[in-house]
Amino acid sequence: MEVLADLPAGEVLRRLRSFELDAGITYLREDVAEGFRTLRLYEERYALLTSMAEELARQPSAAWSEASRLPLCLLAPNLQGRQLVDEVFTGLGLRAAPRVETDSVPSLFAHVRTDRWASTVPYAGLHVFGVPPGMRAVPLVEPERTAPIGLVTGAREPGPVIARALLEAARHIDTPAVLEGLPPRPGA
Repeated sequence: MEVLADLPAGEVLRRLRSFELDAGITYLREDVAEGFRTLRLYEERYALLTSMAEELARQPSAAWSEASRLPLCLLAPNLQGRQLVDEVFTGLGLRAAPRVETDSVPSLFAHVRTDRWASTVPYAGLHVFGVPPGMRAVPLVEPERTAPIGLVTGAREPGPVIARALLEAARHIDTPAVLEGLPPRPGA
């Protein structure tokens, strides 16, 4: 078995169509439905990851407009995680102007750890990477934005054995409960 990480959503779908992947986990957007089998796993939420020295770190939540004024490190514009961030900023009449862009969530965390930048990060990333020492994850609100994340496989029958096994296993796992049961929710 081979596990790939940090593929853009479009690349996941392209590789599924060309039989290079058996399954993928990605944002469930409109372009995912046709020709694919999907299983919603959870609703992604977002937090501002920032230094404890930053005033926003001492608040129970932060508005996206407040986050936009910080020196930001964000995902690259071609990634759906970044496109969601840009949609929120655009909806508020703002434009994201990051000082650093990267193509991976682990890189976001590495840059924020330097204490020079802040970032909008998915909660699932907090469960995997934790909140770095001296940092705080503050829930982003105004607006509160979520995005569905799911398992995607080709719709062909009978489908690859590994894809069928993943779908079956995922149906029996309460992913939101698993994520909530990992390290305490930031800001809680």
